[in-house]
Amino acid sequence: MMMKKNSGFTITELMIVIGIISILFGLSWINFTSLPSRASLQTDSVALINDLKSQQMLAMTGDTGVGGTESNYGVHFETTTYTLFKGNTYTLDGAGNFPIELGNANLSFINVTFPNSSVVFKKGSGEILDYIDDQKHDSVTITDSLTGTTKTIRLNIYGATYTY
Repeated sequence: MMMKKNSGFTITELMIVIGIISILFGLSWINFTSLPSRASLQTDSVALINDLKSQQMLAMTGDTGVGGTESNYGVHFETTTYTLFKGNTYTLDGAGNFPIELGNANLSFINVTFPNSSVVFKKGSGEILDYIDDQKHDSVTITDSLTGTTKTIRLNIYGATYTY
């Protein structure tokens, strides 16, 4: 008489497999929940770079806008907004000011090292007005308070951007 051998998994083997699957699911869930924050940080930093280039282009091309004469153009940074403006310096109630809010409530500017929290592009050349040639006065950092991630944007005298 032949004995039939029982086949199957033991309860210990099943518990180990379920534990491994749970750990893998937990790690992937953590990664997926921070994905929108990382995307928002990337999107806002790209938008800021585009706005910086736009202001530089307005200064270079001699766009007269509302005022009728060629002018410098710049960007002023606050905690959760930045403002596009026309002129040598930022004024709170400037006629051509265009404020832009960062797209996510968790994002904010930290370590704005530009003098007076503004970067101003010279009319005609597009170079940064009163540029200080050192690494202490040429960047702005955006941080996500939820994830702790940051994106730093540096500019050289000619307005070229570097991110890290």
